[in-house]
Amino acid sequence: NFDFRVQRGDRIGIVGANGAGKSTFLDLASGRLRPRAGKVTSTGRVAHLPQHVDFPFGVTARDCVEFAAAMTDRSGADLKSAAAQALSSVDLTSASEVAARRLSGGQQRRLAVAQIIVDSPHVILLDEPFAGLDPLQRDALVHWIASAGARASVVVSMHDVDLVEQMADRLLVLSDGELVYAGRVDGLSFDSANVTVPEAIRRLMQQQGAAL
Repeated sequence: NFDFRVQRGDRIGIVGANGAGKSTFLDLASGRLRPRAGKVTSTGRVAHLPQHVDFPFGVTARDCVEFAAAMTDRSGADLKSAAAQALSSVDLTSASEVAARRLSGGQQRRLAVAQIIVDSPHVILLDEPFAGLDPLQRDALVHWIASAGARASVVVSMHDVDLVEQMADRLLVLSDGELVYAGRVDGLSFDSANVTVPEAIRRLMQQQGAAL
């Protein structure tokens, strides 16, 4: 139950304990769920990457992204160029001919990102995109998200509050479906000037009875 607007170029992190409402928020924002009251509006294309992704047997990474591009009415050379650019954006060019199901978990997450950005969406919604990534893969995805603000607004739900400062400039903290903080990441303040951003987020969540 809250009012929130995504501005052009925003990089927004959403944190909260399990069951806080992060995935539901993204499902509503993407149109996968309809609100019981109020409304969700968008003036541009919205792409959504859910927590769990799967790929069919017998198709390569390139096939997956080209199929996604075909769903946007692209064809011919334009389709192949858009798919190649999306794969390059997530550093999967060298794995483009590998069967999607044979990719590592981290590569599959990046492949799913390539599928949703092939249409150059205005808003990208990522639900727990760091799940299953090793530290190097996680750092690469954090870097991509941090730089994606030049192309689209990015909204990312996550459990790891230590990543927020690296990839987001705005922050939402949810607790039991309620918005308990909405503002700039560097706007969190506590009595001590030595409190880090992750610790400030943890304290705020603990105040809401949701220890992280």
